[in-house]
Amino acid sequence: SIAQQQEAFIVKGNVSDNLEPIPGVNILLEGTNIGTVTDFDGHFEFPQKLKKGDVLVFSYVGLESKKLIIENKESASDIALNINMKMDTVIIMGEVAVKEVYKSKRSK
Repeated sequence: SIAQQQEAFIVKGNVSDNLEPIPGVNILLEGTNIGTVTDFDGHFEFPQKLKKGDVLVFSYVGLESKKLIIENKESASDIALNINMKMDTVIIMGEVAVKEVYKSKRSK
């Protein structure tokens, strides 16, 4: 049997939050440390040729990470990351009124 080589191709694209491009998004090939970062306009070009079935992981602080399975060179042409809203405990503090400047009662 002859093993058929898969076609490798360069993947380019743009990452946004559905409103505007996001600069500085980390893009890694899953299972490796090979990756790139989006430029000021949210554009990227992956530094290595990819094959069908490769998985790219897009991550940015405050936004949900997204995994994308590559099907062809257009697979990552337009990626949208969503805001990661996780509700934690919220404590609301009131105003503290002070009538005079605090002075230590210790003597020097």
